Amino acid sequence: MCILHPLSFGARRDRLVPLMARAGCNSISFGAQSANAEILKNVDRYPRETRALERMLNLCRQSGVLSIMTYIFGLPGETAETIRESTTWSLRHRPHLVDYHPLFVLYGSEIKRRYGDAPVTTLPQDTIEKACAAAFRRFYLRPGTAWRLLSFVVRRNPAYLLRAAFAVKRLFALMLESRGVEFHLSPTGHAPSAVPGR
Repeated sequence: MCILHPLSFGARRDRLVPLMARAGCNSISFGAQSANAEILKNVDRYPRETRALERMLNLCRQSGVLSIMTYIFGLPGETAETIRESTTWSLRHRPHLVDYHPLFVLYGSEIKRRYGDAPVTTLPQDTIEKACAAAFRRFYLRPGTAWRLLSFVVRRNPAYLLRAAFAVKRLFALMLESRGVEFHLSPTGHAPSAVPGR
């Protein structure tokens, strides 16, 4: 996976993203932070990043690269409306994956230097955390999200589905074993059966 800023490569991105894909880069993660221009300015980012990110997502789609976006809710100036704006933007532009995180202020960071222990937004922390969870649900419960991911995996790495199935089977077995039940596949290898543990 490659991690890029939305403005990475500038005017060369139309040429470089397809080259990255041909070189074996199968996923690119973008730190979007927010879709709101004022929020971006408040954290020393550029309002034009949203437009550039839209182009990057299109290039990823055209090049067969999995696109990932990360948003931080609770940045300076954040409101319920700016959270809705970011969530709506991600739903409209359809990356493969999106992460929505509450702001965690690190010691030594610019936000910590500017605000100290004071709140950086008027939104309560529990409201921000609930907004993250709601955005996750809105994005990942859409049928199109699952279809895009499944289509990507089938085209690029169908063996991953077998590994994922094995991982789910192993997780299920561990859960049953922790309850004193042994997990076995049937002789055909398809239908699972559980038998009491010794």
